[in-house]
Amino acid sequence: MTDEADATPDEVNPEPPVARGNADMPDLRNWGGLRSTKKALRRSATIMANREAIAYELLSMASTKITDIFSWHEVEDADGNTQVRVNLKPSAKIDHRHARMIKKVKVNYRKGGREVESLEVELFDKVGTLRLLAQASGLLAKDTEDDKPSVVGMRVVGPKKRRVKTIDNDA
Repeated sequence: MTDEADATPDEVNPEPPVARGNADMPDLRNWGGLRSTKKALRRSATIMANREAIAYELLSMASTKITDIFSWHEVEDADGNTQVRVNLKPSAKIDHRHARMIKKVKVNYRKGGREVESLEVELFDKVGTLRLLAQASGLLAKDTEDDKPSVVGMRVVGPKKRRVKTIDNDA
């Protein structure tokens, strides 16, 4: 016998037996939304079992600052012009909590393949992460207007009727 915390939703709430061949009760196991409901319950159980890890990941992403991943400094060239140099910190110097915010790194090399021409770094959406955390914690109230259908009142007016007199030139 398994503990309820370790059991799958099917073990905790087993399906009632279905009478086969009974004309009054059809087999409902693969009908309608039961299969999708079972999948949703399994996903929900997985999320509930890992909710602290999920919250930690989201909080790590939300607390990341751009300076945790990049550094920059001004450099003066030979002509006296000031340029800003942006550098991606070495991976060993980026804390694992902040590295979670990096979605993609793309390196473009010059011809010959030895010198880096450009470096593109794509980060995850911080605003979206913060919004998700705020919704989960109850800071953002769900807008009840989102679920309502839009109703637009329209009054269509057709052209006015006119009498047209036809003149027959053949007569």
